[in-house]
This record gives sequence, C-alpha cells and structure tokens, in this order.
Amino acid sequence: MAIVGSDDGTASLWRFISSSACNLPLRPRLRFGGHRGERISAVAVNSSLNLCATMSAFRCCIFNITNGTLIRSIVPPNNASDATGIQDAKTYCETRFADSNSVCITSSGFVVLVCESKFWSKDNVLLRIIVTLQLFTLEGEHIGSKALEAWRGVPNKISSTYDGRAVMVCSGRGVTFHLVSTIKPLYFIDEWQIGGDEEDIISAHDIDFGPSPSRPGTYPFEVALL
Repeated sequence: MAIVGSDDGTASLWRFISSSACNLPLRPRLRFGGHRGERISAVAVNSSLNLCATMSAFRCCIFNITNGTLIRSIVPPNNASDATGIQDAKTYCETRFADSNSVCITSSGFVVLVCESKFWSKDNVLLRIIVTLQLFTLEGEHIGSKALEAWRGVPNKISSTYDGRAVMVCSGRGVTFHLVSTIKPLYFIDEWQIGGDEEDIISAHDIDFGPSPSRPGTYPFEVALL
C-alpha cells in the first residue's frame, strides 16, 4: 500500500495487486479528507494496526485503512511553554505542525509528530522559533514533548523501531533515538552523529532498518544523508 497527500488537503490510499492470476491496474482504493483544504505535508501508514495518518499545519488525522473512517483528529498542543521553558507574559506563542515529512504511527499505539512554535512579542516581533517532538496516543491524548536543539533544525523523517518502543529522528548532524513511553515520553536514548559544524551542517533525511520478521532479507540499515 501507498498513501499520497496533496496540496488540496486530500489524500489517497493506493493498493498494489499483482500475481500470476491477475494483474489489476493501479488505482486509488480510498480517499481521505479532514484538513479543510490545508496542504498535507506528511503521511504515514502502519499496516499492522490498519491505520494511516495525514498531517497539515494545524491538524493530524488518523484513518482506518480498511474502510476510510476518520478515527481521530489531533491539533497542535497549546502548552509549548512547558516543553521549551519559555513562560513570559510579554510574549505569545503560535504552534503548528512542522512543514516536514515528520509523522509516525508506532506499532505500540502512539503517534509522534513535530511542532514548530514561534514566540512573538506584544508588538509582533518574532523572538524565537523552537522545534519540539510531540507524543500522542491514538485516542488523541497528549503525553509529552521534547524540545530539540536549534542547530538540529526541523526533522526530516521520523521512523519507529520494529517493536514500537522507540523512534528514530532524522535531522541536522545525524539521527537521534527517543523512548516512546508514558513514563518518560520521548526521553533521549542515543545519537548517531554524522559530523559537520554550525556553518556546514550535514542532515540525515531518511533511515530504514532490517532485517525484521516482515523483511527478513534486507541489509542491517540504511541512512540517507544530504
């Protein structure tokens, strides 16, 4: 299966069917909405849970891939100051989901997203931008946040480990590993740094692991860098 998000706020689920008995043409099986015309920036599929996610600036929609039912709609949390440590009556904050392919449904039943919070002064001067990882349950309950260092930038991809107990975040200078847990949400576990300094930061853009029960013949891992 493949899911494709579009600029018009809709997404389509495609299923590839090919065998010696039949070779059906490729066609969209389901179409999803829920974003009120806002451009979809990220998508994810978890076939083991029969779920997929589509994300726009102010909404993440969780769908059942069997019948296309909208299960949950998640909005960015309004407690960015809790994760960033910025609590100032002289500022206000606007938080949205980051414009990046950064959404993940873990096999343990959680959703990990990336938010970008902009802090403005009362006279509309941009003071600071902070990027955070956000952990939600599939029921839409917000579990916790993790602020990222400014030099990492906005993550390019989030992938789950096979058991769903951790996520791998591709961003500036490498890949970080974070715990998926209600007790220690998004707790930093480890990091693979790939070098670079503040003036020439190399970014990790994608990561894939194997072998696994579903893919027994793949190489140990692959990392895409830029």
